[in-house]
Amino acid sequence: CLPIAGFLLALNSQTSLATNEIHLLSMGSMSGMIIAMMSRVSLGHTGRPMVLAPIMTAALASILIATVIRSILPLIFPEWTLWSWRLSAMTWLGAFSIFIYCYAPILLAPRIDGKNG
Repeated sequence: CLPIAGFLLALNSQTSLATNEIHLLSMGSMSGMIIAMMSRVSLGHTGRPMVLAPIMTAALASILIATVIRSILPLIFPEWTLWSWRLSAMTWLGAFSIFIYCYAPILLAPRIDGKNG
């Protein structure tokens, strides 16, 4: 998402407000990195092996799908802008809901290796 956002920002450098490109940058790059880091850190800090649950692939894919819906779809079909915002928000929330579903039991349980933390 980072290179695509940079490319689109460069294309639209004449406009003062490039909200679709900024959302591509923030949703795609930042949200993707946040969910990926939380997944890795949650495993490491609870003494578990660094093996991503298969369902987390769906969460990471949902972040990418939400980003495309929010940033690219309104550029192609401006009449669908409000619809795309709502669908993107639901998809983004779905990604973080998958994270909570998968990692809440891990984060609420004691470390499996018996160490403090």
